[in-house]
Amino acid sequence: MGVMVDGESDELIFGDCVLRPAGRELLWRGQPQPLPPKAFELLLHLVRQRDRVVPKAELLDAVWRGADVSDNVLARTVMKVRQALGDTGDEPLLLRTVHRVGYRFQPPGGVSTAAPGDGPAAPEAPSPAAARPRLALLPVHNASGDTTLDWTAWGLPLLAAQALDGDTRLSILATETVQHALSQLPSAKSAKPDEALALQLAELTGAQSVVLASLRRSGERLRLDYHSVGWHELRGSLKATEPGALGGQLADALAAGLFPEAALRNTAQRATPDPLASQAFARAIEVGGQERWEVAARLLRVVLDFNPDDLYARLHHLRALANLNDPEAAHIGLALVADAERAGDQRLTAAAHEGLGRALFNSAADAPAIADARQHLDTALALARPFDDEDWVIRIYLGQAIAAQVERDYERARRFYDLAWRANERAGNQLRRAVILTNHAVLSHHAGDLLVARDLAEQALALCERHGLRANSVDALACLALAEAGLGLFRQATARCETAMARLAELPANEHDSAAWVLLIAAQLAFELRSPGDLAERAFHAAAHLGDGTLRRVLAALAVAWAYRAAQDGDLAGAEVHCQNALAQSQDNGYAESVHLFQRWRLGLWLRLRPAAELLAQKKPWQATWHSLPRWGEDLLLQAAELHAQAAQAQEQGDDLQALALLARTRQMAPLGSTRAHAQLDAAWLQLEAGQPAEAARLLRDIGPWLREHPLGLAVAARLALAQGRREAAAELHQAALEAMRHRAPPFLAALSPFYAAAEDALAPPRAPRLLTLL
Repeated sequence: MGVMVDGESDELIFGDCVLRPAGRELLWRGQPQPLPPKAFELLLHLVRQRDRVVPKAELLDAVWRGADVSDNVLARTVMKVRQALGDTGDEPLLLRTVHRVGYRFQPPGGVSTAAPGDGPAAPEAPSPAAARPRLALLPVHNASGDTTLDWTAWGLPLLAAQALDGDTRLSILATETVQHALSQLPSAKSAKPDEALALQLAELTGAQSVVLASLRRSGERLRLDYHSVGWHELRGSLKATEPGALGGQLADALAAGLFPEAALRNTAQRATPDPLASQAFARAIEVGGQERWEVAARLLRVVLDFNPDDLYARLHHLRALANLNDPEAAHIGLALVADAERAGDQRLTAAAHEGLGRALFNSAADAPAIADARQHLDTALALARPFDDEDWVIRIYLGQAIAAQVERDYERARRFYDLAWRANERAGNQLRRAVILTNHAVLSHHAGDLLVARDLAEQALALCERHGLRANSVDALACLALAEAGLGLFRQATARCETAMARLAELPANEHDSAAWVLLIAAQLAFELRSPGDLAERAFHAAAHLGDGTLRRVLAALAVAWAYRAAQDGDLAGAEVHCQNALAQSQDNGYAESVHLFQRWRLGLWLRLRPAAELLAQKKPWQATWHSLPRWGEDLLLQAAELHAQAAQAQEQGDDLQALALLARTRQMAPLGSTRAHAQLDAAWLQLEAGQPAEAARLLRDIGPWLREHPLGLAVAARLALAQGRREAAAELHQAALEAMRHRAPPFLAALSPFYAAAEDALAPPRAPRLLTLL
C-alpha cells in the first residue's frame, strides 16, 4: 500500500487524471500538468470534499488561510485548475460551478484510489501530431534569373499545399500562417530562405518538417530542387516545362517520401493549372496575407474566370469578400458549401461553413442574422473536430472566440479561447499561443478583470520576447499598458506604451491594428494624466504610416485617438465629432465590444470638459443610446460611469450627501479599474470637504498606486496629509501633483497652494467647483 495522506492513498484517479497529493503532482493523460501551489491546494481540497458543494468562503479559508483575497482571484485559480484538468469545454464535467454558492468536484466516473505501482496510470492519448506529420513550406527561391517567375515564391508552395490539403494523413500549415510567421522574423528579410530560417519557423509554428526549394532553368525546362529540415529527411529534384506543374509534382514527391507505402490520397486538383491563373492565385494569397482584400478579390476573380469550379479559389474568394463585408459573399458561400458537401471533402466543407459564417457575421444587422452566422460557424466547428490540432481548426476556434468577444458574450469567448489553447498546446504553435494569450488578456480587460489581463499579457509578452514576435509584442505591450493604467501603475503603463511606439516602425505594413491601438492608448494615457500631449504627439508621429485603406475597426480606434487629441486642446465639439465617427464605424460593423468601450470613453471626455448638468440635460437621448446597446445589463462599467455622471450633477447642485451615495453605488458596481478608482478619489475629496479625514482615509486605503502616480491621486493625498496635520508631507505631495500634470493644474490646485505655507492660521481650503476627477 502507498503512503496515506489524510486517509487517502498517494494516487487519486478520475477521468484522464491522476492526482498525487504527497508529490504535489497532477497528471493528465500521463503528462505532468504544471499547477501553481494555490491551484494545487484548491484542487486537492475539492477532490477530498467531492461529496458536496464547497462554498467559496470555505475555499478562501482553506487555501488562502484568512488572507484578504477577492472572488476574482478564486475564479482565476479555478480557471487554472480546469485548464490543467482539460475540463474547459462548453459544460465543464469535472469541476462544476454552483451559481452564487461555490464549486463541486464531481467527475462522471467517480474517484478511485491506488498506490504507486498498483496499476497503470490513466492511458496517454495518442499524439495527433505524431499521427499526422506537420509540414510547412517556405517560399521558393527563384534562382532562374527570370523575374517573370517571381510569382512562384508563394505560388508553388500554395499549389503543393492545396494538393496535399485533402490528405488526412498530413497536417499542412496554411500559407497565410507561414506568411504571418515569417513577417515576425527579422531574418526572413534575406533574399534566400535557408536552413536557419527553417529551424526558426519550425520552433515558432510547431512544424515537424519545413520544406525549402529553389527554382532553376535546366535547358528548356525548369528544375525545382527541394529538401526538408526537421524530423523527416526529404530531398529531390523535379522538372517540368510549365512552372505550375511543379506544384503538383512537389505534392506527390512529399507524400511519397512521407508515406512510401501509398500514393497521395487527394487527386481532385491534379490537372496542371493555367499559367496565368496560377500567377493570379499566388499573387492573391500574397496580398491577402497583407490584408489587401480588394486586390485579392480582383485577382481571384481572374482565377475563377479560367476555372469556375476551382473550390479552393472560391474559398479564398469568399474569405476576401467576407473581409470586405461584400453582400455577394453570402451567395458565394452558400454555393460553395453545397459544392464542397457534394465533393465529400470534410475539411473543405468545414472551411466553407467557416467562411460563410464569417461573411454573414460581418454583415449581420439583427439577431436572426447573427444566429444564422453562428449556425454556420458551429457547423464548421463540428466538422473540424477530428482535426482539432491542425492550424486551420485552431483558426476556427479563434474566430468563434473573437466573434463572441465582439458581441460581448464573454463566457462563450472564454470557452473557445480555452478550446483553441488546448488544441494549440498539442500543435506547438508559439505564434498562435501568443495570439490566444493576448486576445484573452483583452477579453479579461473588457470584462473588468485587470489582474488576469495583466498576468496573461505578461505571459504573452515573455513569449513574444523569447521568439522575437514583433507585431505580437506590440499588442501585448498595449494590453499591459491598459491593464496597468487601470490599476494605477501609470509609470509602468507609460513605459509600456513608449516601448510599443518604438517598435511600430519595425512592423509589417499590414499591422494596422497594432499601430492604431497603441496610438489610442497613448492618447488616453496623456489625457488621463493631464499631460500636455507629448506622449500622444509622439504616438501620432509613430503611426503616421496608417493610410486610408485600413480596416474600419482601425479607423474607429484612430477616431477615438483624435477625440482625445481634440480634448487635450479643449475642443469638445471636435472631440464629440470624432467619438460619433468611431461609434458609427463600430456600430455599422457590429463591433459591440468597441461600441461599449467607446461610449465609456466618450462619457469620460464629456464630463472632463463640460459641467455634468449639460450632459444630463440630454439625459434621455444619452440613456436611450446606452440602454439600447447589446448586453447593456451586463456592462457594469458603463452603468457605473452613468452613476458617476449623476454624482457629478448632484455635487454641482450642492447635494453632497446624494453625491456620496451615488459614488458609493459606483464603487460597488464598478470592477477593479479606473472607474472605481475615480469614484474613490471623488468620495474621499467630498469627505475631506466635509471635515471627515478619517472617512477619507478609509476610502483610500486600497487605492495604492493611484495616490502615488496619478496627479489627482497625489492631490487627494496632499489634501489628506494637510487635514491630518502632516504639513511637510502635504507640501511634497502637492508639488508632486503639480509636476505630474506638468504645470497644467486645474484652478482648484492653484487655490490650495497657500495652505502649504508655514502659517499656523491657514484657513480651510475653498470648496472645489466640481468632483475632483472630472477636472
